[in-house]
Amino acid sequence: MPSANHDTRFDATWDRRFAVLLTGLFLLRLGYLLVAPLDLAPDEAYYWDWSRHLDWGYLSKPPMVAWMIGGSTWLLGSSPFGVRFPAVLLGTLGLWCLYGLGRRFYGPRVGFWAVVLSAATPGNCALNLIMTIDAPLMLFWSFSLYGLWRSVEDSGRHPFWWMMTAFAVGLGLLSKQSMLGFPALLPVFLWASRKDRHLLRGPWPYLFVLFSLMFLVPVVWWNFRHDWATLHHTAHHFEHVKGGVGLSLLPFLKLLGTQLGVLSPLTWILMIVVGVAGLRHLCRRDRREVFLLVFGVLPLLGIFLLSLRQKVHGNWPGPVYSALAVLLAAWAVGALPQGPRLSGWRSLFRPAWVTGALLSILAYVLPFLLLATPLSGSRLDPTVRVRGWRELGTRIGTMKEAILPGDRGFIASPRRQVVSELAFYIPGQPQVFRWPPHKGSSPTQYEIWPPPSGGSDAEALLVIEAKRGLPKNVHSSFEQVRPVGEVSVPLGPEKNRLFKVYRGSGLLRWPSIK
Repeated sequence: MPSANHDTRFDATWDRRFAVLLTGLFLLRLGYLLVAPLDLAPDEAYYWDWSRHLDWGYLSKPPMVAWMIGGSTWLLGSSPFGVRFPAVLLGTLGLWCLYGLGRRFYGPRVGFWAVVLSAATPGNCALNLIMTIDAPLMLFWSFSLYGLWRSVEDSGRHPFWWMMTAFAVGLGLLSKQSMLGFPALLPVFLWASRKDRHLLRGPWPYLFVLFSLMFLVPVVWWNFRHDWATLHHTAHHFEHVKGGVGLSLLPFLKLLGTQLGVLSPLTWILMIVVGVAGLRHLCRRDRREVFLLVFGVLPLLGIFLLSLRQKVHGNWPGPVYSALAVLLAAWAVGALPQGPRLSGWRSLFRPAWVTGALLSILAYVLPFLLLATPLSGSRLDPTVRVRGWRELGTRIGTMKEAILPGDRGFIASPRRQVVSELAFYIPGQPQVFRWPPHKGSSPTQYEIWPPPSGGSDAEALLVIEAKRGLPKNVHSSFEQVRPVGEVSVPLGPEKNRLFKVYRGSGLLRWPSIK
């Protein structure tokens, strides 16, 4: 049997390896933000625009992403680096929490490989470079996993970790609505774990849930004042479930394909094989394994079952992979035996993380490679959505100064993606308004904020995507509307963004989408 000193040296070795890995990833991603030829994604620009109107809630999401972007841009400036820096920081802290979880469960070796499995995926690369609601969600979910295990590890005798976990879950609830799934899984774990089932008879699980949900009070108050806007928007994602009992295989297959690409095929397949095998005799297994299965495999299966009824976005399963990464790492190093039927699968572990690492490297270099190939701007170019916006904003800003100089007039566009990108990239970052395209169209946050004032002297520059055409309600809203030019932004040999620009004079009324 190894001595205690040997164990200490062994742990220290893996701790050092993890520290080197985490530091290297942080510096790599930080440097990448400075050199990557990528403009803000439309969602990033949209959330940045939220950060200029800080509030307790927004139409489609809770306020955390706006708060974080607001704080970062206040410190670092309103630039792409300032917007995206929180994603790098949050991703680094999330991997640290994942290491802590694996280390607490099965030792530092498992924690290290869990981090490798998570970091060596294209999805993690994007998550740690693009600032969306998933960046804070992943951090708070990972910390909540660690905190919850600390809460139940000592039979729940000490309240500190219950409160810390509730705090993390509360912050997660302020990040994304799907964090509600975390407290919902707690009673499932406590019931499935024979050693922890007695906690259901005590107060702390219920106080934990209550304290977590208290973080939603300001969000609920905001929704009460805004006709329950977030509730209506969230319900829209599940509107197909209200129909009949018919099933559709296409959304299921699309979700499957997305997950194979986000995680890398071998890693995802191994997670499913090991996870599903672990569900057999779930209640008889070690409490650590039960914990990882309940917070990993069960919600993943639930999401895939939901995809048989409706469209499911590819980022929805993201948080559950934290538990699955620890589960797979423990199985791969032999800390989690699954019987002889799965022993042969262990030979695929190394190819799995190596493949994921290679795909991650490709994800980093792809934007640079595509710029030098005929594929740039084509349908095979995944970076099209994050290129061309800077040039569009600069050219529209120049046109606006020539036609409506200074503070004269305002700028509007029908699509919120274009509105937010123009707001960020037009010099001076003015307020840009979303022109309501037609009655019955989907509302955005721009409809909650006040529209520009009208009058005979009110003028506007309307930026319209050529392929969509001028909305019919424009001519009836102005005394005069006339075209003033076109802006074509090249994206590559086969693609460009073409916009037509109109000048509206004498705003009679601001149309409604209701």
